[in-house]
Amino acid sequence: MRILGIDYGTKRIGLALSDESETIANAMKPVANQGDEESIEAIAKIVQDKEIAKVVLGLPVSLAGGEEYQARAVKEYGAKLSAKINQKVDYVDERLTTSQARAMLGNQAHKASLDSSSAQIILQTYLDSNKQTK
Repeated sequence: MRILGIDYGTKRIGLALSDESETIANAMKPVANQGDEESIEAIAKIVQDKEIAKVVLGLPVSLAGGEEYQARAVKEYGAKLSAKINQKVDYVDERLTTSQARAMLGNQAHKASLDSSSAQIILQTYLDSNKQTK
């Protein structure tokens, strides 16, 4: 089964895909965010083409652990995506993933690479936590 990881952004949506064994997350080319309808359509096509069984969306939680405006916007996006692909969307705390991606890639990293590297970290976090609970 493959899992798709998503790092939602207002300009680009970073994507990552797991291997069949759900062990390793690999960054994919991000999707331009030209509005919810267009980006959800593009992601739905990926879900269908890659036979994705689960979608994981990074949830921007504040450092104090609370959900603020951006977290609510991501949940609204997740609900729309869930309805389109007819699958439940899981959420993963994405605190500090951009910082981790920047550390991995270096400060001169292209923003598109940064978005998908963040999605890769989100998905890898999800995969690792699921392995521990099995």
